[in-house]
Amino acid sequence: MRWVSLVRNVMLGREGLHRLVLLDVVGAARCSNAQSHLTTGNVSFDCSEEDIDEAVEAMEAGVESVIGRHEMVAVRSLTSIRQLVEVDRFAGLDPTEWQMEVAFVPHDAPAIEVELLGVSPSTRGNRANCGR
Repeated sequence: MRWVSLVRNVMLGREGLHRLVLLDVVGAARCSNAQSHLTTGNVSFDCSEEDIDEAVEAMEAGVESVIGRHEMVAVRSLTSIRQLVEVDRFAGLDPTEWQMEVAFVPHDAPAIEVELLGVSPSTRGNRANCGR
């Protein structure tokens, strides 16, 4: 199965976390066909669904051993990333009036109850486009 990992709060080339080092971390987590994307720690790789939890733990430990602090590695299947893009949750919103962002929580986190989120001036209470 093809996965996408998003290593948070890192910039490749800093703190010793270079592209090849990150790819080695993913390989050490027993994942294959790893490819690094951009300079932000985004990597696609192959791993069985049964092994993904262990692989994420190993990647987080590997990144921590390089940069000296724990950072979350969010993973999603490539299929689910494609579905998110197809849904286009921001369709119809004017980017000059709305601040739009996407955030990923750990893959095994419980679903967020959108109605419990606080309201800020930038959201104006509109949570229609929120979702997991």
